[in-house]
Formats: sequence, structure tokens, C-alpha cells
Amino acid sequence: MTGPADWTDGVPRLVVSRCAVCGYHWYFRRPRCPRCGSPRVTRGVSTGAGTVAARTVLHPASAPPFGVCLVDLDEGVRVLARCARGLGIGEAVVVGFEDGVPHARGTRPPHAPGTDLN
Repeated sequence: MTGPADWTDGVPRLVVSRCAVCGYHWYFRRPRCPRCGSPRVTRGVSTGAGTVAARTVLHPASAPPFGVCLVDLDEGVRVLARCARGLGIGEAVVVGFEDGVPHARGTRPPHAPGTDLN
């Protein structure tokens, strides 16, 4: 399977796969489409822009609490990322990386993919 490397390869970016036959999009790398089984798969780098679908705060015993959220990326897939505890459901975000871990940051105006994380 070819295509750009992603964070699972140590490269800090999200890569989305798309089936050339049925048009289905998915996140983790697979050699065939999980919907129709076609091997005609293309992969492209995500802008990271999306919307918070769900969020919660985790309270691990050995570390301070931290937020996690599910982000619906504009490319049509859902990813899990760390996030600020006050981030709201429906809020527009950009997913970037800190220390190799996906993080959803800040807000962006609607339909402004590629906004930086500052």
C-alpha cells in the first residue's frame, strides 16, 4: 500500500483513505476498502479541520485530568484527540500534534480549513 506516511509512522499528520470505487472514506490505513473490498485505495493528507462531535475529561490515577474529544474531520472521518477541557461540542477545531499525540486546538471560522493552531 502506498501513500503518505502519518503519525503511526512517526510523521505528525493525519492521512485519510478513500475508495476509488464506492467513495467511502476511513482513517486507519487498510489495503482494501472496508465497505466494498476494493483494492483501489487512495490516501491523502488531512487539513486537520473539523468539528467536535463529543468530549469528556479523563481522570487517570497517575496523572492530572485531561480532555479528549472525537472530531469529525472535514474529509469525512472521525478521529480521537486530546483537547482543552472547556472545548464545546459543535466547536470548530484544527487537529495538530504535540509530542506525537493528536490535539484539537482552538476555534476557526466555519469553512476555513488549514487554519493554524495558534
